[in-house]
This record gives sequence, structure tokens and C-alpha cells, in this order.
Amino acid sequence: MKQFIKENWFKVGMLMITIILVFVYLVRINQPATDNNETDIKISNEDLSFDINLNSLNYQLPKYDSICIPDKKYSCSKDDCKQVKAGVFVLIDYANNKFYRCDDKPCDQYLAKIEESGEFVNITPQFPNGTIIKVAKGGDYFEVVSLGLDILTSYGTCSGK
Repeated sequence: MKQFIKENWFKVGMLMITIILVFVYLVRINQPATDNNETDIKISNEDLSFDINLNSLNYQLPKYDSICIPDKKYSCSKDDCKQVKAGVFVLIDYANNKFYRCDDKPCDQYLAKIEESGEFVNITPQFPNGTIIKVAKGGDYFEVVSLGLDILTSYGTCSGK
């Protein structure tokens, strides 16, 4: 055995180094993810709040019966959910069965299917695109929008003009 090691010392050394490196790699990838809260930048709820000034938009809002302003918005993927900045508001035109999704750019219009169900009004586009809006009689609402395989959910309050 000693003779074999003396004759093949380089090959044996490389084999040992390879085994050690593979072992270290396997240990590292199987460790649970650490919590990096200490190095994360803290984001306050104020930074994520809806902050579009509706009076200073550079476009005319379409006709609507109700405006829905988000308080919170979440983005969810198959791995996790996180709170994100709320930047889209919704206008609902009940009389003409339409809703609009608006931000700092002009609104996108959707023909809507509007149905009452108990204490709620469910609003979906006539041509499905992964959006649903549910408004409670008291004015609270949520909007769910699919974006690829991710889900964006906004919660807030609707009010008349």
C-alpha cells in the first residue's frame, strides 16, 4: 500500500482534494437558508403606501361610479409572498359594466361582468384575463390579478364620487 501511495501520490492527493471539496459543497447546499434581517434594508409601510395624487394626473379619468384606492398590496409567487408598493387604483362604472385599472399612466378599460352575491359585488372582465375584484357593501375591496404565474393582491376601500 505504501508503495502504491509513493508511486501515485499526485493522483491520491487529487482524489483526496476532490472528495473534500465535494463534501464541503454538499454540506453548504444542504444548510437551511439563514435569516438576513440584519443586513436587509428596512422598508416602512409608508414607503409601500399608495401615493399617487389623483388631482395631478396628466390625463382625464374616465366616467366612473366608484373609485377603489389600495391600502396594501402583496406579490405572491410559488415560493413566497411579500408586501409591495401599491400603485394601481380601480375605477368602476356600474352603469356601463366597465372597470378601469389606473396608475400614473392612462387607465386600461375592461368590459365587466358585475354580479351581486350577498353582501358583496363580484367584478370580472367579460374576456377573462386573470383579474377579479370583490367589493363589500361597506366599501372594503380586494383585487386579485395574475401576472404570469404570480399573483398580485390589493386591499383597500372603494367610495363613490
